[in-house]
Amino acid sequence: MTSTPNKDAFCPWASIYTPLDRTPSQVRFIEILPCDTEEDDVSCVLKVAELGPDTRYAALSYVWGDPEVTKDIIVNGIMLPVTTNLESALRQFRKTGFPKGCLEDIGEITQLWVDAICINQKDTKERNHQLTLMASIYNNATSVLSWLGLPDENHHDLQFQTIRELMCALALSTGNLNTLSKTLLVSGDNRN
Repeated sequence: MTSTPNKDAFCPWASIYTPLDRTPSQVRFIEILPCDTEEDDVSCVLKVAELGPDTRYAALSYVWGDPEVTKDIIVNGIMLPVTTNLESALRQFRKTGFPKGCLEDIGEITQLWVDAICINQKDTKERNHQLTLMASIYNNATSVLSWLGLPDENHHDLQFQTIRELMCALALSTGNLNTLSKTLLVSGDNRN
């Protein structure tokens, strides 16, 4: 079920973001809310959390695409424009959940870190502080998802499948399941 966005409050950054403590480890995550129909706007809530070894979340790395071409999502009940590629990733994750790839033991993950949403881009001090945490955010993520976009005539399922298989094989052969295999290539297909 999605919430009704406040259409009169289009992207009032201050009302979406509560201030973060300038502690070295406070970040925001989003949780994607369920929907009634696939056509519903993507809706999510922001949650403040401490970044730590027991914090379970996925971090999203994605191709931004054209910053001038956007779609609206709903964050904390407020409309927020994001790149179309980010909106399609969030829409896909809402539909299928976060893919596990070759990580069978990661369990259920409900929190997602996305730089464009989880960092208040209008607050220069916060943005600069959060940029110093990015390596830790990606390194400590339970899973890192690499979104390349929805399939089209330039994306071939076989190429995506081959890359997935190579990543899993490399992770298994090196024994580095803790870092390499938690990075997962994702396209808009329905395979996990």
